[in-house]
Amino acid sequence: MRDIRDVIVVGAGLAGLQAALALQEAGLDVLVLEAADRVGGRVRSLDGPTGVEEAGAVNIGDGYTRLLGHVRAAGLDREPVTVSLREHTIVVDGHTSTAPAWAASEGNPLTGPERAVPPALIVAGALARANPLTGPRDWMSPEAARWDVPMPDHLRSLGVSDAAVALADRAGTFETLEATSALAMLRAAQRASRHAPQTSNVVGGNSRLPESMAARLREPVRPNSPVAAIRERGDLVEAELADGERIAAGHVVLAVPFTSLRRLAIEVALPGPVARLVAELPYPALTKYHLIADRPFWREDGLPPVTWTNGPIQRLLPWRLCDNGPSALAVWVTGRDARALDALGEREQRRVVLDELARVRPAAAGAVEITRIVSWGRDPWAGGAWAMPRPGQMAALAAAATADTGRVQLAGEHLSVEDSGMEGALESGDRAAARVLARLGRTPAGS
Repeated sequence: MRDIRDVIVVGAGLAGLQAALALQEAGLDVLVLEAADRVGGRVRSLDGPTGVEEAGAVNIGDGYTRLLGHVRAAGLDREPVTVSLREHTIVVDGHTSTAPAWAASEGNPLTGPERAVPPALIVAGALARANPLTGPRDWMSPEAARWDVPMPDHLRSLGVSDAAVALADRAGTFETLEATSALAMLRAAQRASRHAPQTSNVVGGNSRLPESMAARLREPVRPNSPVAAIRERGDLVEAELADGERIAAGHVVLAVPFTSLRRLAIEVALPGPVARLVAELPYPALTKYHLIADRPFWREDGLPPVTWTNGPIQRLLPWRLCDNGPSALAVWVTGRDARALDALGEREQRRVVLDELARVRPAAAGAVEITRIVSWGRDPWAGGAWAMPRPGQMAALAAAATADTGRVQLAGEHLSVEDSGMEGALESGDRAAARVLARLGRTPAGS
């Protein structure tokens, strides 16, 4: 071992960069290893035909204090996100409607007051009406275990019909509702309620944020450096890279999704709940099909461009619309539908998506082409879009989020306690860094 550092951070996403900067500010020698050829992890901006498009994380909440601090420090600007589900097209089993007209649609299979609720809002509406979680840490209490049940069971307990549950079980932030913990969804709804509804993205792309954070490191991130094994060696931890290089440090922060940790040989004793989650925590698939439209087909059919369907392409969302030039949109597919498409070859995926888009929005036929496909389910370093616990996993997740795992600390959005998404990743990075510093008897800078 020729190289010994104070801390090695594995993963140059937001969590890893946050931990690295906090440790550097405390005076430690930090090396960040990144398996991919870029920083940012699941924050990834693409240069599209009409401008920047977000292939990964979107929407900066107005209450994301850590993230907004980085935006200000880097001198970055934000622009509002204007996509709204209040005005959207709904296509169910071949019947087309709009959200305002959904209650009277022939394709609406629901009865009574449920007929007025668009399918995309069934789950969110039910959770907003009756969320027992009022504080950011309520989900961690032993009493909250009563809601760590399959999401359909909880919805039915709120009076949601089987027909509404079946309709809502498409195009969500989950693999399937049955495989999703209701407590996890209640936690997400409580987190969302704490932030102002107006959200934004970074001008020039959200990738500018992790890039600016990486630029502040004294030693540049080492890209294309996948770690194959982590071992404890006395009072040191050794990271073995895929090419055989070995680097030692006093501490290691593993700031990567658990799907990536499953590929590593981790020869470190982790607490039982943590080890189980590393092996089992699900990450729903997400595939984004970036589109260019050479004419505004939504003007031709008179329907809102945002589209929700219970078919295999799930959602159509605009990036940048133009009546007198090319427009950028994207089809977002999650869960089992994404995995089914991911299993096809690229040519067949393109055919299926465009054929289905022409079926649900006939005016789009011949007007749209796919410019790029980004699959987070097939990404070797992500393995999915975000963590979404199964029923019965939330107590273990709470234990893992609060566990001090010694010389090897864990970080990532999956271990956030109070926030979610990009802000949750930063929160977890701060927590991992604080634990390392506490073990060294040091105080975080600015404390």
